[in-house]
Amino acid sequence: MRATKKGGAVVWYGFMGAASFPAILRNCWDIFVGARLGGKKGSFYGITALYRRDPEPFKADLPKLFELLARGR
Repeated sequence: MRATKKGGAVVWYGFMGAASFPAILRNCWDIFVGARLGGKKGSFYGITALYRRDPEPFKADLPKLFELLARGR
């Protein structure tokens, strides 16, 4: 969160690795309330249900995410 500039986007990408239910609630708060209070856009990208219906968008998004990561974006 702190690394994202005002006007930037913070994306919560899944939550299966969350340690506990309170940790999940904290992440929800940070993304959907905290980000907006800090002038950022917060959103959730959950792939499980989407992938089960249609895996093609995930297959298209994953290389884009890695490309952004490689560019430091």
